[in-house]
Amino acid sequence: MKRNVIQGFVIVIFIVCCGLLAGNSILKKISRNHEPLDSLLDRRNLSFLRLSAPDLIEMNTIVALFHPSCDYCQKDAQEIFEARSSFKDFEVLWISYDEKSAISQFSKTYGLDSLENVHFAYMDIEVMLERYGNVKFPTFLAYDKNGTLLQKFVGVTKPEELLSVYASEK
Repeated sequence: MKRNVIQGFVIVIFIVCCGLLAGNSILKKISRNHEPLDSLLDRRNLSFLRLSAPDLIEMNTIVALFHPSCDYCQKDAQEIFEARSSFKDFEVLWISYDEKSAISQFSKTYGLDSLENVHFAYMDIEVMLERYGNVKFPTFLAYDKNGTLLQKFVGVTKPEELLSVYASEK
């Protein structure tokens, strides 16, 4: 009987330790998703499609992780273009690991290339996986003027939802 209690206790301790290790791994991955904007914008990890890279620090910035062939990304791009006047005080940075020609075509198809405050950049897939894990497209990251992540949106996101994060700043 005493032996069964000890074996049970050892099993419980083992399970708790495994749970703590798994939890620590998950927390590390989550913390990577909350990195400050200046870390994300490390010029060594991004290749901008325009000649000059935008200065996004000290601006409210929305980062969109996307893939040009993603239907949901296309829908969100269209809605952001239609609501472009609401985004005039924001910088919007679209980042993809697809070919630069596909990213450029996406920006033109949805009229986003004509907007001064909207930027497109290529990020190597390995870097994206390292920073964000297995990303679901689209993913929007809303940063404040200090480069602090305010909120993360995964999946189709209405422009009003993105902008509501900043409502308390006004």
